[in-house]
Amino acid sequence: LLFLRKRRNTLHMLANSGDLFFGKSSGWEFASSHFSGRARVFIKEIEHAMELGPAKQCPLREFLTMYIKNIFLNQVLAEINKEIEGVTKASDPLKILANADTMKILGVQRPLLQLLCRNRTSETLSFQMLHLSSYSFFQSIVQSDEKLVISASWAKDDDISRLLKSLPNWSNMAQPKQLRPKREEEEDFIRAAFGKESEVLIGNLGDKLIPQQEILRDVSDLKALANMHESLEWLAGRTKAAFSSLSATQTMSPGQDSHASMEHLPASEQILQTLSELAKSFQEMADRCLLVLHLEVRVHCFHYLIPLAKQGNYAIVANVESMDYDPLVVRLNKDISAIEEAMSASLQQHKFQYIFEGLGHLISCILINGAHYFKRISESGIKKMCRNIFILQQNLTNITMSREADLDFARQYYEMLYNTADELLNLVVDQGVKYTELEYIYALNLLHRSQTGVGDQTTQNMRLQRLKEIICEQAAIKQATKDKKITTV
Repeated sequence: LLFLRKRRNTLHMLANSGDLFFGKSSGWEFASSHFSGRARVFIKEIEHAMELGPAKQCPLREFLTMYIKNIFLNQVLAEINKEIEGVTKASDPLKILANADTMKILGVQRPLLQLLCRNRTSETLSFQMLHLSSYSFFQSIVQSDEKLVISASWAKDDDISRLLKSLPNWSNMAQPKQLRPKREEEEDFIRAAFGKESEVLIGNLGDKLIPQQEILRDVSDLKALANMHESLEWLAGRTKAAFSSLSATQTMSPGQDSHASMEHLPASEQILQTLSELAKSFQEMADRCLLVLHLEVRVHCFHYLIPLAKQGNYAIVANVESMDYDPLVVRLNKDISAIEEAMSASLQQHKFQYIFEGLGHLISCILINGAHYFKRISESGIKKMCRNIFILQQNLTNITMSREADLDFARQYYEMLYNTADELLNLVVDQGVKYTELEYIYALNLLHRSQTGVGDQTTQNMRLQRLKEIICEQAAIKQATKDKKITTV
């Protein structure tokens, strides 16, 4: 009993250091296996003196095992439950962040949830709390009226999730820029990847108007998701480290000192499997949070820009109104800026870049596709659209610190509408094909709806047929030029 009293503090420290988060059954086994090496040596000496075989244990070993299992661990679990109750009584425990001193001690660059960093509980409470509440917290943010918001639905979709993770901007997060494989025409490669993402997102949403309840308007929720991502990823790393540490004890060399072997008994397969599954589940949830953030910014673009084309009036005369930015564009810029401010404080730089890279390409695609929905557009309306594009480009450039050339592409598309329908066809011949056939069709049809004296539908059909011929001719010229270069080489 005196021995137990002396060792109780050691066991208590062991429990509070996070070694018992696996659960009650495996926890007592783990505590027993890490019990004082001196005690185990003492017990072995007794068993040797009593000439007990491998199948028998001395009463002292049985007593200690039962004490740890039935008494000590119950005390530890009671203390853990008390800590959990204390944390959950906070008004919003999963939005409370660790202070700067704690972050410095942990060596992290961005804030972590405070419940991960409580001094007395360490990982014990962290694993318990996050295992129980991280998913419900995630659901409470991304779910509205028993329905997931669009970004969460997309992140949950296997096809979209798989596509996003296959794109270079996702894989680039795991590699410093200088270590990434160099490709010829890197810019075109990245742009093609962004094009694939934009195509899938536009294809999934179509021309649907998005109601406010299907987006996350509260920036504090987005910030909480970012904090959750960083915390879960940090915890996944800690879990993997624990897994590696325990795995190492199973590969000890036979020549090691017997006392060292007694101090580090191999961890059970159950514990290792639990750790591996925990690390995987934490990382998957962290990835899901980041994908939701990436997609949510894009859903905001759809939310504001689709009604701009479908409901906006751009058949306006030159007046003061035509010089103003569209209110929807102003609100989108305001949202993007607020999200940028929250993400820059909550996410590491490479993840921040992941949120906003390619956003200009998507906005460009939405605006160009919007030509299909305008009833009519005047020269003043074209000018207003170009001003809208400019202010969006300016805002994104300040965030990404790049030119956002894709928005130049959208501006040039609308500037093309200053021409008549026949002039547009000549422009394609002179400058080559810059847009898709469908985008040219949208432009020709919008000009046909907007301008007077452009002929009837038969004339328009002839123009559309001529457009197809021009595109085929341009493709043939391009292929011939390419073949000539190959032959020359």
